Amino acid sequence: MTTSYQERRREGDKLNISDIAVKAGVSVSTVSRVINNSPNVNVDTRSRILQIMEETGYVPSSIARNMMSKSNRSIGLFITDILNPFFNEIIKGVENVVNAEGYSLLIYAIGNSVQKEEESLEKLIRDRACGLIVTSCRMHSEKLLKRAKKYFDIVSIQSNLDNVDKIGVTDEKGTSDMIRYLIGLGHSQIAVIGYNETLPTSDARFLGFEKAMVNAKLPIGDNQIIRVEPGEGNCYKVMLELLRRRNRPTAVHCLNEYIASEVYMAIKDVGLSIPQDISLTGFDDLFVSKLMEPRLTTVSQPIRRMGEVAAKRIIRRHQYPDEEIQNIIFPTELIIRDSATIPCVMK
Repeated sequence: MTTSYQERRREGDKLNISDIAVKAGVSVSTVSRVINNSPNVNVDTRSRILQIMEETGYVPSSIARNMMSKSNRSIGLFITDILNPFFNEIIKGVENVVNAEGYSLLIYAIGNSVQKEEESLEKLIRDRACGLIVTSCRMHSEKLLKRAKKYFDIVSIQSNLDNVDKIGVTDEKGTSDMIRYLIGLGHSQIAVIGYNETLPTSDARFLGFEKAMVNAKLPIGDNQIIRVEPGEGNCYKVMLELLRRRNRPTAVHCLNEYIASEVYMAIKDVGLSIPQDISLTGFDDLFVSKLMEPRLTTVSQPIRRMGEVAAKRIIRRHQYPDEEIQNIIFPTELIIRDSATIPCVMK
């Protein structure tokens, strides 16, 4: 019979450090050294003790309380790509609150690396961090995340985490609003391009595109939904190939403006004009959208504000750990600028 995590956790609450020592066949002092991350423990022994603690759901209450009282007022922030200006805005928002409240910020660019994710989580546990904000990251290490939650709280900004405070925007509606706007201009051959990743944000934005097209009774061809592996320059290469086809789209909507910047370069490099030859839209409303020529029509989301709210939630949870989990959703807004117009076939 399979034992649930909650049942193991309740059983673990009944155990003490001596019980773990007996189960592992070691002394109490050895278990204590493992709990305190002492280096003076054999690797195999450490692994055996940690496995027993995980299987039984054991958390030493005195150690947990001690970790809370000795936490160093540092907050971790996981991002995927430091080059993406979206994360710069998140960092600014988090820093505004963290610095004002006397906390410090530890930034980890973990990308899609399981190794970086695990090493960073372990470091935050060892360093007695008081919280973690996970931003637009797909987390993989479920067991390690469960362990981390025993020592500090986690807040998600547009990430794939459950049972934590979540902060996001109306991704599906924002995308649908943009696609309906393009359809209203006369476009039917609209392509959407985003990363091939399993994140609620990406899923909702792709869904918003599909729903808007279906509601307008427009067919969706094979080359209209474009999923690209994350990585610098990948969207640029894919767009070069798409734009050289005879049946290229008349409008391209990008699921974020980092992607839009690469699509913009691809359009320019094949000798097409925006919006005379092809319309281009994005999602974010970062500074780059105002630097493009023409300026980018986009969906605005309050990125810096999301960072500020996430930091406030982490600090609040550090002070009041038993508060109910919150799901905070900000509205998006359509920003009409100069990069979209009626399709060239209609002119």
